Amino acid sequence: MHCADLQVTSDLIPVASDVDPAQGSVVWSTPTDLVAGDFEAVVAGVVADRSDASFRVGVQEPPPPADYSVTSGYENDEYETLVHNAGFLGMTVEDMQWFGVQVLAGFADSSPEPVAPIRPRPDVGGPNAVTTIWQPADHELLVATAALYDVTPAELQKAGALLLSVFASMDLGV
Repeated sequence: MHCADLQVTSDLIPVASDVDPAQGSVVWSTPTDLVAGDFEAVVAGVVADRSDASFRVGVQEPPPPADYSVTSGYENDEYETLVHNAGFLGMTVEDMQWFGVQVLAGFADSSPEPVAPIRPRPDVGGPNAVTTIWQPADHELLVATAALYDVTPAELQKAGALLLSVFASMDLGV
């Protein structure tokens, strides 16, 4: 086949040209104003076989973005202290969760021995829910570090935020 054109409601919209039948299947992008549906190809040029003259045009939805958000819940007293200490450090609570995970990952990375599991597990079901949206590479670190400490990602980010809060309280003299 030397050329293939698609005729839609008497408008001629070229969809491919210089198609070599020896290549087998050919994939091409359709014009953006072409709607989904069933169409018949009107083939111009030398064609050995017209058996593949019909095809379906569909709209391919992009895959949903990966959800890299992790939510941890805090009890009222934990949350009040965390907000206060985050403000002292010039951070948000979400920042405290992110930086706390970085600190715990650094501890695990620098330890000559495997780290001990975090026990008791932090309760992440408190009424003050804080969601941190992680970048893909940071989310991988969160998941891997949580596995090292034998906790969930939500538990790890809460433990990290509370650890930073303790450090800030020591600096505040609380």
